[in-house]
Amino acid sequence: MHSYIIVYFDVRGRCEATRLMLADLGQPWEEEVVSFPTWQQGDLKKECVFGQLPLLKDGDFKLNQSNAILRYVARNHGLHGKKPQEEAYIDMIVDGDRKST
Repeated sequence: MHSYIIVYFDVRGRCEATRLMLADLGQPWEEEVVSFPTWQQGDLKKECVFGQLPLLKDGDFKLNQSNAILRYVARNHGLHGKKPQEEAYIDMIVDGDRKST
């Protein structure tokens, strides 16, 4: 069982798709809400790849970037396609959705 922790601001933003996926899976997760003053201090920002949130923690594993997080969660729960063609279509939809925001 995964013990996901989402580290993000108190907004929907780039992390909402992950929250929706986890909710749909019935997979519990915790939230570590980051205030803007805390983010501006820079300590957490230095720990994040590309200096950006969201951040997903799964035990000792940490992952940044919303699309990478979505794919990671999907793969962990058998939702990222059964063959390369299905995976490619899923990637196309996820990446295409990000272009419209």
